[in-house]
Amino acid sequence: MRWFWPAFRVSWPVFAAYFPLGAALGVLAVSTGLDWYWAPIFATIIFAGSIEFVAIGMVATAMPLLQVATLALLINFRHVFYGFSFPIQKLRTRAQKVYGIFALTDEAFAIAATPVGKELSGASLTAFQVMTQVYWVAGAVTGALLGGFLPPNVTGFEFALTAMFAVLFLMAREQDRSVVALILGFLGAGVGLLSERVLAANTFLLSGMTFYFVATSLWFWGTRRRHSGGTMRGEARA
Repeated sequence: MRWFWPAFRVSWPVFAAYFPLGAALGVLAVSTGLDWYWAPIFATIIFAGSIEFVAIGMVATAMPLLQVATLALLINFRHVFYGFSFPIQKLRTRAQKVYGIFALTDEAFAIAATPVGKELSGASLTAFQVMTQVYWVAGAVTGALLGGFLPPNVTGFEFALTAMFAVLFLMAREQDRSVVALILGFLGAGVGLLSERVLAANTFLLSGMTFYFVATSLWFWGTRRRHSGGTMRGEARA
């Protein structure tokens, strides 16, 4: 059970966000006229954050499949960038790798990128991802079952995820105080906001993360090249 407790400890910040947000998903599902069991079905099969909320509306309005696929691609395209640095090499079995890719949510990626997350073994990483999905599904079931008893003007569930990412940001800044990375992050947010307002809706994450990925890659490449050039000049003088 050495793999269990490290995963359980790092999963609690996600629980604080996933359970209330999953409950919001369940409330939304029953409020649109779906039976309660559709909430855990969505939470189990899709498990991709905001697209699940959108998917409920798609089902309720019988949106064409082509539009569903296009919208899902735009909303979740950011996951392509997560794959570049997610430590899938830690996952030994094929089942672990497949589930690791399936359950690679924003929060799983954010935790895995922290110093504590980087110390997780492959088994602990898989256990962590399973726990996060259990929290999400449990929240969806709870919200679906209790949704009929909540007053319609209850709000605030959606802020849980924002609060969690604010905490993760502060934790990351404690470990890495790179000014350049911070500036590039804010620039990426600015590019995302500009794209959302000027180009098209639902492009904030796609455009912002594209900018951040390209900018940090160029920064890393330039830093590495300068370092290599300095090393070669030093060896030549020697």
